[in-house]
Amino acid sequence: MATIKQKMEAFWAYFPKSRALCYLLTRGEMMLWYVFHNLRYISADECF
Repeated sequence: MATIKQKMEAFWAYFPKSRALCYLLTRGEMMLWYVFHNLRYISADECF
């Protein structure tokens, strides 16, 4: 198993830093927002 540090080093070696940060900030936030809202709606539906 690779450590988190090794995974991060491999990640930065594969992606240019600026492009990786742009990807994480745009896709990451959208993915978290999407998952958060779906979980909220799913839990709300289960309550009723």
